[in-house]
Amino acid sequence: MFGVVKKDDKYEVIGVESPETLTADLQSQVSDQTFNHAVRPTIWTEVVEGKATVAAFVPEARNGDKPIYLRRKGLPKGAYRRIGNGDVQCSDDDVRLFHQLAIDTAYEDALAPHATMDDLDVDVIEQYRAELLKRRPDSAIRALDPRETVQALGCARVEAGR
Repeated sequence: MFGVVKKDDKYEVIGVESPETLTADLQSQVSDQTFNHAVRPTIWTEVVEGKATVAAFVPEARNGDKPIYLRRKGLPKGAYRRIGNGDVQCSDDDVRLFHQLAIDTAYEDALAPHATMDDLDVDVIEQYRAELLKRRPDSAIRALDPRETVQALGCARVEAGR
């Protein structure tokens, strides 16, 4: 909140001279020219004890938009994390975590991008098929080879002919 200061564990309203100008300045400072994604805070003016104050609420960014960072500084120097009442510059690990959180697919459901069928143990696939067929003898995987079984279960897919 702008126009309020903390003195001796209490807050004192001092007001702002031009709330309209402050509001316009805040809106321009959070544009997508400043950050890699536009930040859209809710900004409003309140009169408290007869003095104008300006408040802003900045919603948390969606995981797919994180990290939000200052364009002119780039990553990781332009990205910060909120910890308690302070902002801490992001590390490379923080940036990696944000990118992982941005993936819509759960980690355990994601496909390894450079893996091939040669990376899989055919004996393990056959053991799995045998157990599944014991429980569900009419399963459609009965007629599939190991490669087709893995694809039918959603554990692999063909991309770019591979």
